Amino acid sequence: MPDLTREEVEELLEKMREIREREEEEAEQEDSGKPEEETSEEAPPADNEETAASTTESTEDEAAEKEGETEDEVSSGEDGESEEEGEPEEERPTLSDLDLEGLDLSGLQFYGIDMVGTKLKGCDLHDADLSESNMENAELVEANLQDAILISTCLKGAKLNKANLERADMRKSEFHEADLTEANLMESEMGKARLIRAVLTKANMTGADLNRSNFKGADMRHVDLSDSKMAAANFFEVNFTDANLTRA
Repeated sequence: MPDLTREEVEELLEKMREIREREEEEAEQEDSGKPEEETSEEAPPADNEETAASTTESTEDEAAEKEGETEDEVSSGEDGESEEEGEPEEERPTLSDLDLEGLDLSGLQFYGIDMVGTKLKGCDLHDADLSESNMENAELVEANLQDAILISTCLKGAKLNKANLERADMRKSEFHEADLTEANLMESEMGKARLIRAVLTKANMTGADLNRSNFKGADMRHVDLSDSKMAAANFFEVNFTDANLTRA
């Protein structure tokens, strides 16, 4: 059984969005809300010795009062700090390491969400937006990511065996040492993606856009690359044994 339902995932995503928006607003306020320095007016010079003496006494009294106020503020500040230290910090919501196997998560907005090690085996994620999310070591075996958006997504070490990524937009994404064995990548957008030492054995990449992608050291045995676009792609030390490169 998955750890959450679709409705609970949606609620968690909404909380994460609210936290991110609040943090962005606070950051903007800190940058733009710098306090203006107060300019102190110089006291006019004393006309005679009596006035000077009176001014000196008044200044000393004010200094003593300020010193007392400062001590009170420090004391109250210390009390406030001790009270704040006693309050537990609110736990930050996350989807990392959760088991969401088999859930229908189609069309959801996961933009910029941490999903490190999340189990998404067999999930329906078609039309979902996973751009700029951290999905390192996530399990997406047999997941449906058809037409999904994964621009600049981190999928280092992820398991995507037999996943359906047909027409998915994966430009600039990171697939370092990911496993895409027998994955469906037909007509997918992978421009400038990094697939260093990735495993793509028997993957279907027919008509895929691989322009300027980096496949250095990848295992591409038995891959179907027919009609794919590979301009300026890096295939250094790639294993193309029995690969189909017709019209590529």
